[in-house]
Amino acid sequence: MPDGLKVFIVGSPRSGTSITYYAMREIMNLPGYGESHVFPIFQRLIHQFYQYSQNFADQTEILAHNLDTKLLKRPLFEYIRELYLRVYQGQSWVDKTPGAEGIRGIPMILDVFPSAKILIARRTGIEAVTSIMKKFSSPLDHACNIWTGAAEETLQIRRLGIQVLEVDQFDMSNNAADTGTKIAAFLGQPEKAAELARFFTSRRTDQLSRHDWTRRVTLADTGWPEGDKAIFKELCGPMMRAFGYPM
Repeated sequence: MPDGLKVFIVGSPRSGTSITYYAMREIMNLPGYGESHVFPIFQRLIHQFYQYSQNFADQTEILAHNLDTKLLKRPLFEYIRELYLRVYQGQSWVDKTPGAEGIRGIPMILDVFPSAKILIARRTGIEAVTSIMKKFSSPLDHACNIWTGAAEETLQIRRLGIQVLEVDQFDMSNNAADTGTKIAAFLGQPEKAAELARFFTSRRTDQLSRHDWTRRVTLADTGWPEGDKAIFKELCGPMMRAFGYPM
């Protein structure tokens, strides 16, 4: 059976997952839903199974002692494979799941689809948090936790040494040629580099952000009261520093 191009896009909400998804649809000609959220469902299911079964790990007189998480995964993973092949009628697709859970699920994605290509969209916390607050009417602390959770999971993927490509939204706007080249090479289709670059140059899906896209937004640009800036520094400061984003 031929192995097609399977692209999974993850990242914090409002970090460029959508424009990356549209690029995969329009330039790479990959079918896909607007959002997926399939793998987090199975991550939660397996986690709940494992947690509950651990109650009986030392109780050999109880039947549930014989439950095995590894054995459970086999039919579940086969079901996921069948689902994608049935929905997309082939071996190629693009799948987008924003949020920390989507990033956390990268190891499972690669267990199910070893040849999958993973793109992690990134964006500075100040811009992402501002956009999350506008888009979803989220309180500042909630928006900060959304971004920080995704950033922490991205660092964990780095620690695991899993091969992914991180794509910063800032680079899509300010260094489209290099971004297009990196994505095209990562996906094994270098001939698509110029098309991707043109796409990123001409398209922007975040219509809520009105800042100067040629430079990174800092706290001084936000107009937030000092109390809100303090909250941001407390909740997002460590991850901002970890990724080298200016505050």
